Amino acid sequence: MKRTRDNPVRRLRHRQRGLTLIEVVTAMGIVAVAGTLLVRAYMVTYKGIDAQHAKLEQMSTVRSVLWRLKCDLRAAAEVAPTFRTYQSGERTLVLEVPALDAQGRARADRRDRVVYESTPTGVTRLVVPDAESTRPAARQTLTGKATTLAFAYDGTDLRDCALVTVHIEDKRRSD
Repeated sequence: MKRTRDNPVRRLRHRQRGLTLIEVVTAMGIVAVAGTLLVRAYMVTYKGIDAQHAKLEQMSTVRSVLWRLKCDLRAAAEVAPTFRTYQSGERTLVLEVPALDAQGRARADRRDRVVYESTPTGVTRLVVPDAESTRPAARQTLTGKATTLAFAYDGTDLRDCALVTVHIEDKRRSD
């Protein structure tokens, strides 16, 4: 058999060298949908990472306040009922800690005061040293207004208090 130029198979191959407009538009649509899905997945992932960073920051703040409070509670000789205008209660804790001598050792005969106060503007720590103490005076804002502290005591006489329960709440949203 002799092949001729008007062979229908050959004509079909000759026609399909390029893409039709419908094929190009369909391919572009598929690529656009896939791109949109990838961008959406990236945005959801990024939002999740942001939420985790906020939660870590929140936990770090709470951990640092609790660590500072734990150190002061361990060093405290007793819980003071009052000091100047501060009164130990649900939102305020007044501690008496031994004063420090020139070598940094505790002096049993003198007391420094450490006050923790939870206010609408945040949690503050006030250190008021005795006149003969080498402990530095300080007023620190430990947290912003989103964090609150609450104290509970095991007895009515705060000087005999053996247990201070601390409740800390951070109201920042992390989701």
